[in-house]
Amino acid sequence: MLYRITSITALILSMLPLANAQDVTVDKVKFNSLRDYWVEIEIQLTCNGNSAPDARSSKFLENVKVKPYLAYPKGESTEEFVYFTSEVEVLIMEQRDKNNVYFYLPGAVMERDGLKYPKFYYIELEVNGQIVPPTNDAFKGIDLTSIPNMKSMTESGAAVNEDVLLPVYYAPAEQRKGARELPLFRRTDPEL
Repeated sequence: MLYRITSITALILSMLPLANAQDVTVDKVKFNSLRDYWVEIEIQLTCNGNSAPDARSSKFLENVKVKPYLAYPKGESTEEFVYFTSEVEVLIMEQRDKNNVYFYLPGAVMERDGLKYPKFYYIELEVNGQIVPPTNDAFKGIDLTSIPNMKSMTESGAAVNEDVLLPVYYAPAEQRKGARELPLFRRTDPEL
C-alpha cells in the first residue's frame, strides 16, 4: 500500500512544474487570534539560496509567490466548509533569511460564518513560475496526494470570498501591528 501511495505521489508531482525544494521552505504556519475576532495567518519562510542555473546570484532568490488555501468548517458543520485564498509575491530574499508572510481574516466574517480554526490548509510556494514541492509544515489535515483536490475545491469555493483573505499590506494597521520580519513585497494594487 505504501508503494502505491508513493507511486501516486510521484506521478502527481511529476505532472507539476517544480522548483528546487531547497530554495525556500515553509517552516511553520500559525493562526493567531486578534482583537475583534480577527485572525492572523503567519507563514514562516526560510530562504536557502538560489539553485537555478541562470540565477543572477546563488545567494538571492527572487519572485517567490506565497498562496494559502484555507478550508474552515462552517459553524458546527462537519460537511460544509468556507474557503479562502489569496496571494502575495516576495520580491527578493537573501540566503539564510527568515521572513514571515501574513494574511488576515476579518472578525466580522469569522463571526458571520461561525469560523474557529481551519480543518485543512495548504501553503503553496512558487518561484519564477515553478511550484516548490511542499514540506510537511506546508499543509495540515490532508496528505500529499490530496493537495491538487484541495486546491481545486478552494479555488471554486473561495469565489464567494474573493479578496476577503487580506495580505498584510491591505489589513488595517491596528490588526497588523504584531507583524514582524516582513520580506519585501512586489505589490500589484488594483486600479481604481
